[in-house]
Amino acid sequence: MPDIVIHVVASALYAVLALHFWNTRWRARPAAPASAPSAPAASGLQAWERAAILLPLAAHGALLYSELFAKSELRFGFAYALSAMLWLTVLFYWLESFLYDLDTMQPPALALAALAVPLPVLFPGHLGAAYAGSFEFRLHLVLAMLAYSLFTIAA
Repeated sequence: MPDIVIHVVASALYAVLALHFWNTRWRARPAAPASAPSAPAASGLQAWERAAILLPLAAHGALLYSELFAKSELRFGFAYALSAMLWLTVLFYWLESFLYDLDTMQPPALALAALAVPLPVLFPGHLGAAYAGSFEFRLHLVLAMLAYSLFTIAA
């Protein structure tokens, strides 16, 4: 299957899920009283919602792996950086949803991921320097994307 099809499918799945969470969590959730305790609660995600998030997440991750790590040369730019950061953001929210109720954070994270998935196709970036294919540089790249993803979540 051509990569562009996978980009479109992953983006569409993220968008549909963002719309679903928007309709079921943001629009349908009543406002909590100001005096309500804010203790961590069990996730309100249903099993099918958790599995549905995993589908575009896996497709998006496979795309990033094939474009950034499976090739001998490294092509990178702002589109790849945004795509990787938002993939990691959705992954972190998905993992944390096992422990905390993060349902209201799903719509913006999924919507932004839907916008970021096709960016590498539109803006392919530049071919990296000769050392860009080394293990050390790719490890540095992964750690930098993890840091930026944590900044995205914090914002």
